[in-house]
Amino acid sequence: MRTLTQAQIKEIPVRHVRLDPSGENQKLAKQAASSDWAVLQPLEFEFTSCDTTQHNSLVELVFLCLAGKACSMMGGALVPDELHAKVAIEEIACATQLDGLTVVTVNGKEATHDVHMFGANPKWTANLCVWGEGAIVTVRKDSKTGNKGTRMMSVGYAK
Repeated sequence: MRTLTQAQIKEIPVRHVRLDPSGENQKLAKQAASSDWAVLQPLEFEFTSCDTTQHNSLVELVFLCLAGKACSMMGGALVPDELHAKVAIEEIACATQLDGLTVVTVNGKEATHDVHMFGANPKWTANLCVWGEGAIVTVRKDSKTGNKGTRMMSVGYAK
């Protein structure tokens, strides 16, 4: 209920909730019909079994698309093979964040996914950089001849 209430506060209309048909989700649907949830109505609950591609095909395609973007980002950054496993999670998270900046048309309005869903793009979009971009970051001041920075690689944005 907390997530639905937060969406309502941000004026994000939620009308459909899709869940797997487990017992706790069935109870949640019954609870949502109570008077305590009247402020969130109308809510329509849909129950879909997991691993059924006929019901989840769009979501499965998005996962494939995000995986392809992540692989392209890794290849474009020329990340050595031995580092792939260390940065893969951050890379996929960044690809997911950047996917929210894809421009789509919904009800005749052209905007990014994030604008349609949350009303604005995230704050970090003002400082976009190339994934895998290298830089020298100052870490401390040593003696005049000492190391004053370390090599770093951009792997994502603050959440």
